[in-house]
Amino acid sequence: LHTFLVMDDHPYTVYLEVTDQTERIGRSTVQIDVDEGESSFPLTINFVGDIILARNYENDGGIIPTLGVEAIFEPTLSILGENADITVANLEAPLTTVGTTHPSKPIVFKGSPDNVTGLVFAGIDVVTLANNHVMDYMLPGLQETQLVLSENNILHSGAGANSFEAYQPVFLQKKGVNIAFLAVSDRTGQYNNYQPYLNAGYNKPGFAYMTPYYMLQQIEEVEYVADLIVVEMHAGSEYSSSPSYDYDGYFSDSNPYEDHASDRDNDIPSNSEEEEDYSPYLDIPHMWDREIRHFAIDSGADIVIVHHPHIVQGVEVYNGKLIAHSLGNFVFDLSYAETFPSMIVQSKIDWSGFYEFNLDPVIIDDYIPVPALGELGLHILDDIAMKSKALSTTLNIDR
Repeated sequence: LHTFLVMDDHPYTVYLEVTDQTERIGRSTVQIDVDEGESSFPLTINFVGDIILARNYENDGGIIPTLGVEAIFEPTLSILGENADITVANLEAPLTTVGTTHPSKPIVFKGSPDNVTGLVFAGIDVVTLANNHVMDYMLPGLQETQLVLSENNILHSGAGANSFEAYQPVFLQKKGVNIAFLAVSDRTGQYNNYQPYLNAGYNKPGFAYMTPYYMLQQIEEVEYVADLIVVEMHAGSEYSSSPSYDYDGYFSDSNPYEDHASDRDNDIPSNSEEEEDYSPYLDIPHMWDREIRHFAIDSGADIVIVHHPHIVQGVEVYNGKLIAHSLGNFVFDLSYAETFPSMIVQSKIDWSGFYEFNLDPVIIDDYIPVPALGELGLHILDDIAMKSKALSTTLNIDR
């Protein structure tokens, strides 16, 4: 017998998850009427982009050894974790002590497990692990990362010891709303022949592979128990300023870029040298990225959040649902000026679902994200508004 001592103005969804001895999972929900009271809505969720607590942050003289990992998040705390019921991010670097790296990836990085205290300090509740660095230290590095997150009450999704684990959702209940978080990526490493490839398989660790077929299965698996479905994608072309064509995809259109293994999907070398053929002009708008995100909405997702390009892209309202095509970096040590602007997507939810969004502009200043105020903040918002207009979406900017 469970007794719920709740007063509110809307029913509460109660969620039950059971795992048997073979690791098979059963889920169920029921809505209960609670005693009439003052509304707890809105429920608020903040979303941010790529976070690495590694590399230059940990080097001798870096922020973590000199100021502590919390210093990275202190300037944005009031508009991030302290300003939302739930905060969601992409954890780009494993938190592990493992020393054995991926055998063919030339660029790998990791952070100390102790750095998880920065995520806790920032108020981050959910992270996606479906990205192209989650396997940098192979399965032991992934599993240590998952353990560290779980021990600190941070939910994670999008990667696992096999495809069954990788495709599992995580659920979070707040104010009577049950929210499913799904995470996927298409940055498999196949385009650079990084074997073993980074996506999970039947008996192979990795991330949840982003294809229409698998994503539809993920959404259909949770839609009967979730009030809201959040889909996070680690996808798109790095350093591109608008949604572009995914040459590792499944649709049949020809690729306008001749070199399928071009450096658009390489990372900055670990010695922080600039990428040799980096270009800020990869802004040709093609349809694959938008199509797969539209497909997620059409299949039942309530919001789609994208990261990986390192550069802020526009937002799009599609069939009444928000797609943030790239949040950019949030905590990252790149030195390209185009990667410094960032944003926090702030959302409000009531019993009808997501109903309001605000974009908080952020600038990465000497590796630390800080609120972008005044003319700088307006410049970032104007840039996002211009990119969003090309996606048939108009932003209202307070001046």
